[in-house]
Amino acid sequence: RATLFAERVAWEPEVLYVADAPAAAWQPRPADSATLTVLPDGRTRAVHNAGAGPFALRHRFEPPPDLAQTPVLEVPLRQGPGTEQNLHLEIGGRSFLVRISAPLSGMKALLTPEFERGECFRLPVMPEAAVRERYLLGEAATADGHLRFDLGKALQDKGIQLPHLRLTVLTLGNTSNTGYRLAGGEGCNPAGAFVEVGEPRLLGRD
Repeated sequence: RATLFAERVAWEPEVLYVADAPAAAWQPRPADSATLTVLPDGRTRAVHNAGAGPFALRHRFEPPPDLAQTPVLEVPLRQGPGTEQNLHLEIGGRSFLVRISAPLSGMKALLTPEFERGECFRLPVMPEAAVRERYLLGEAATADGHLRFDLGKALQDKGIQLPHLRLTVLTLGNTSNTGYRLAGGEGCNPAGAFVEVGEPRLLGRD
């Protein structure tokens, strides 16, 4: 029997060697987990390289928009066959989730800076009821290649006041391991799975 102890655990392990990602509104997490192409219309096309892991893309807002002024999130989004992802958000330093297509069960963490403080392997699985109560803002579907979700209303429905709340980080990805999804099980996010996503916008209500 052999026992191994890691001297250091990196949050973003090297998965594959890939060429440097082009400048794009969204960047893969980890950096070598997907191959990016910037399409003529400005959208970012990301193709999953390894067929395992979260298959995640991140957008940072600079400057972070004030949700009291522009509460409606709109994202051009098209997910390929077999692609399962949700939106993970950092708002006012807190983590939130908008479900798109990935399960809410089998999660140990969200794809937000709050959870990126070490490896997640030993963390307990969060009960789905706790995920829904603490983090879930709602569910959103893509229609005609666009996702639209009223973050302001969802936050207010959870009793969270909007003044001075700013959206800093938006990550599209999956952390559910139900059916061994993060290990390439159940056909979720296999190698070659893709997503095409455009620049997110924050809008006022019509």
